Amino acid sequence: MQIKPIKYFLLGFLLFSISCSNNDDENGKNIDNIVLSTKSLSFPRNISTGLVTTKGENWWFNIVKTNNNEIYEDLFDKDIITGTWFTITRFDKKTILIDVQENLTDQSRSIDVELSSGNYYDNIKISQE
Repeated sequence: MQIKPIKYFLLGFLLFSISCSNNDDENGKNIDNIVLSTKSLSFPRNISTGLVTTKGENWWFNIVKTNNNEIYEDLFDKDIITGTWFTITRFDKKTILIDVQENLTDQSRSIDVELSSGNYYDNIKISQE
């Protein structure tokens, strides 16, 4: 039995169509499966602690950057990130604690914490006077 070229074409088109599908929502964006309680925290100059919660559990720290060029990468398996003036802790599956030391400088400082869950990324912007 010989398969005709049109059948090859249809089979190839079907396989190509299936391989090009994705899991994005109807707007072409990935679905937020982290769901942060807040996307920004602002602290005074003194020693402070903040809390951010998530609804999702399957996220990880992706990258942490500060305004003075401290960069922390490859954080997939890290639950605690310690910088020169801050500590960010994944306290449990849905809780992030942020501790900042007293700011003795005359300049404000900031941290950008990027979280990832699959193909979805979200950020927490942290600032201190």
